[in-house]
Amino acid sequence: MLATIVVCPLQAGFPLTRVRTEVQWGGQTFVAVCELTRPIRRGMLVEVGKLGEADSRRVMTMVRLLLAR
Repeated sequence: MLATIVVCPLQAGFPLTRVRTEVQWGGQTFVAVCELTRPIRRGMLVEVGKLGEADSRRVMTMVRLLLAR
């Protein structure tokens, strides 16, 4: 099995829904589009930055809500 991580796209100006949340990154506000979350092989990614703990928790809460459906 290949090592994977979950990637949740961030988009500026997207509308909020029940499974999306706003996050602050690099001094800007983005919307985490959690319904487009997907696993990606770790070796394929180029690290751009990291979210803080509070933003990461909100995103993971939305992902869990999606999985519970």
